[in-house]
Amino acid sequence: REFDGNWAYMAIAALAWSLKAWSGLLLPRVLGAAKLVRMEFRKFLREVMLQPAQILKTGRRVVFRLLSVSPWTRLLLEGTKELQHWNTA
Repeated sequence: REFDGNWAYMAIAALAWSLKAWSGLLLPRVLGAAKLVRMEFRKFLREVMLQPAQILKTGRRVVFRLLSVSPWTRLLLEGTKELQHWNTA
């Protein structure tokens, strides 16, 4: 049973590392996305992923409210638009 927990932890860590790499490759380079690729994972987690936010469901929409501003806020907002463009293409 102990090994199942280790396997799950490694699978989650591998998915998180892939998310970091893909976000650095797909997001606009003008906004500094290349820094994401070179960034250490703990720093990526602390500065980009652990942004305080509210997620609200209103009717048929899901609204994300960022509760603080960081140097990565613009990249997250513009990157969301870019990823939506990829989704509809």
